[in-house]
Amino acid sequence: MTIDELYTRLFNDGFADLLVKNAEGLSISDLAIEQEGQVFRVGQKERGRFCGVDVETNDEAEACSHYLANALRFSWHLTHSGDLAKIEQQQKALNDHCIWFDRNDLPESLNLKNARYRLFVLGRDLKRSRALLGLS
Repeated sequence: MTIDELYTRLFNDGFADLLVKNAEGLSISDLAIEQEGQVFRVGQKERGRFCGVDVETNDEAEACSHYLANALRFSWHLTHSGDLAKIEQQQKALNDHCIWFDRNDLPESLNLKNARYRLFVLGRDLKRSRALLGLS
């Protein structure tokens, strides 16, 4: 698998709005894969720099495979709302379809009325969850 093929796979798996592709590689939030010369790096980036490298290899397919595995097993933002009843209804739908989720609410003190209640799902369930909740 190449980085371009990885991009297409992730795009089709529901990551379209999370993917950022540039000349060096691609990223989803802080998870990045980049090529520098003949070396491919996969890891976590912060402020544009790697703060942790999981894999460094000359094998593009190996780097892409590792990146894909991480993307599918990490949890990603699915939706948010200021409406508690709406979030609870979405939780029930996810539960009813045996989709693991994590609800991570923001403190009331932040005064984020439209984004206070948040749901995250595993990457492998992102596309299915969005379709189920009508978010795709």
